Amino acid sequence: MSYTALAIDLDGTLLVGNTLPDAEREVIFRAKALGLQIIIATARWLDLAVQITGPLNLTSPIITCSGAQVFDPTTGEDLVDHRLPSEIVSSIYQIVDSENCIATATFDSETHLSGLPEPEVKKYLPQISWIPSFSESRAGRPRMVTVQGGQAVASMKTALADKSNQLLLLDSVGPSGNLVLTITAANANKGNALIAACAHLGIDPEQVIAFGDTDGDLDMFAVAGRSVAMGQASKKVQNAATHTTAANTESGVAQFLNTLFDNQAS
Repeated sequence: MSYTALAIDLDGTLLVGNTLPDAEREVIFRAKALGLQIIIATARWLDLAVQITGPLNLTSPIITCSGAQVFDPTTGEDLVDHRLPSEIVSSIYQIVDSENCIATATFDSETHLSGLPEPEVKKYLPQISWIPSFSESRAGRPRMVTVQGGQAVASMKTALADKSNQLLLLDSVGPSGNLVLTITAANANKGNALIAACAHLGIDPEQVIAFGDTDGDLDMFAVAGRSVAMGQASKKVQNAATHTTAANTESGVAQFLNTLFDNQAS
């Protein structure tokens, strides 16, 4: 199989915290020079993804919000835009407001944040707006809601347990190392998003090597021709992948790709 694209998660995969290590940056440019398309596939919303990918000058679609959005940087338009069901959004907001937790809701070009004092929000991107109560939001249906805080996450999972046909709930680890619950529409996953990105590029998902570290990457692994789990990933994630590489703290993506490229050149 000839591979023509890479689909790479950010947090826990390409990044260490919020930092893109030099080895990972260099292997991305090496892959680009070899003609490979680079598809970023992240739970982050678009602005946070572009913070990292902007200096890499990537032109392939960017999968954000765990698959709820597929953005084409060449046209500035969305290829995919899934929103949370309107009849469930108010229930999610009520739980967020009743718990002592940090939460975000991502819309088009704006993300609302609660659970931190308003002055602290100024440290974040300009696109993040502090909101005292999610229930008072009039921004419309979000693509994604995230919740941090053990009790809040447990309460949210219990309250939404019977909505599995409408919602996708995924645990992940954010840049700060805290557990984050991500809530999207049921059809918003990285597998469906990768299929859409590949269709836009005119390639088959079988031509993609996917890299990831959490359950949120499993749907992407299932449709990619080759999948690589990070060394620190759970056994469940590693068993779902065709290969395992070193941990993100050891530049596992670069280790795998440089070995692959060197072998192809020899």
